[in-house]
Amino acid sequence: MTRVFMPKKRSARQRGKAHEQARYEARKLAREEGLREQHARLVAERNDDPRFVQRRQTEDGRTEISWNTETESGRHISGALREQLERFREKFGREPGPHDPIFFDPDASEPTPLDEDRHKAILTEAAADAAESGVDPSFILAYRDLGYMVTFENQHLFSATEVQAWQDAVRAHRGDDEGTDEPDQDELDLESFRTDLKEGLEHVIAAVLTERDAAPAMRLMQAFLDHIEEDTDGLLITGLFSTLMGWLAGAREHGIEPGEARQALDWIRQHLGEAPYQAALVISGFIGHAEAPDITFNEAHETLDVAFVPAMICLAAAVVQVKSAGDAYWLRQFDLGHS
Repeated sequence: MTRVFMPKKRSARQRGKAHEQARYEARKLAREEGLREQHARLVAERNDDPRFVQRRQTEDGRTEISWNTETESGRHISGALREQLERFREKFGREPGPHDPIFFDPDASEPTPLDEDRHKAILTEAAADAAESGVDPSFILAYRDLGYMVTFENQHLFSATEVQAWQDAVRAHRGDDEGTDEPDQDELDLESFRTDLKEGLEHVIAAVLTERDAAPAMRLMQAFLDHIEEDTDGLLITGLFSTLMGWLAGAREHGIEPGEARQALDWIRQHLGEAPYQAALVISGFIGHAEAPDITFNEAHETLDVAFVPAMICLAAAVVQVKSAGDAYWLRQFDLGHS
């Protein structure tokens, strides 16, 4: 069943509130996808770089962690492990075995992992001691809540979502609301909204290229569906359609050649997969692909349903890859009114 994105009639006050919410969602999109793109680049840059902590799976399914003992953080890790091993020897009178826990219950007579409640209680006490000593306890409390700690040296070992959750937890324990960027009730600045939306789409397209995955495009569509009731005037969906159509039409009229259109579709099939390729093929006439079906915009929308916007994003990403070696800003030359 095809979804029809029809705006609902609202009062002037409701429209103003919804418009500001739409701008907030556009700013949030730009920020989140920008962070994902940056994190993906960081992961690629640090992979197998001995200066940073590395994690790998062994053939027997174990996880191995390695670090550079010549760096300051590496010396801290090594020192902390040596201290913990010494505590084990003092407690149990022997060397730890391969199946013994590194961090153990100090009250148990045999090496026993700390249970979750005891572990959290210890961390809560440590945070209180840190606060009394003038040390920021937010990191300890965030570690207690999440079960992991993100540092400059190890952030590439976590997903962008995990890194963001860590940063949010630290801020929450500090009582720091800076950067939340919640919508206010000021009159909507449409030009600012369009700018925010274009920057968000640019980041999404860059993330598709960096991750070699259609997931950023699908996340965008899911975010829209999650807030569809708030898009009372259809501002977000209209902005998405008009911006992407403007970029693709501009590329066809002023940039991309027929042979390059084929290359773009081939790139989608090779790097994003068969499903994104088939969806992009439906709308490939937007960039002049010779094998595109002869259908109208509305027919393509009905055929693809919620995959329509992700298909446009993937197609735009492929055009960027072919025409500008992955620089998503290349599309901005086709913005309405661009000079």
